[in-house]
Amino acid sequence: MKRVFVSHPYTDNPQVNIYKADKICKRLLREGMLPISPLHLFAFMSHDKGIRRELMQMCFDLILSCDELQVYGDSPGTQEEVKFAWKHGIKVVDCSVENFDRFMRERSEVRL
Repeated sequence: MKRVFVSHPYTDNPQVNIYKADKICKRLLREGMLPISPLHLFAFMSHDKGIRRELMQMCFDLILSCDELQVYGDSPGTQEEVKFAWKHGIKVVDCSVENFDRFMRERSEVRL
């Protein structure tokens, strides 16, 4: 199964961004891919700025275990993840779109 790291902003709107990441991960599963989502792993710790570097290092370790990184937006964290993936030869796919809901409907026959 293809492993896909889901790079998505978090801090600008945590509730909406987790909702979007949920939809993305469900679509990836339906398409036969295994989503690796740091939002789902670490969101409960996001307000502790003292461990941000450790969390980013864990994301880098996860990226190395993936076949591809899909980026869904722009933030300091997504930029770091993309740079790391490129540096290590991991395929990067830019899935950023302004109208997320329309994009998800067009990418999936099954509505989430």
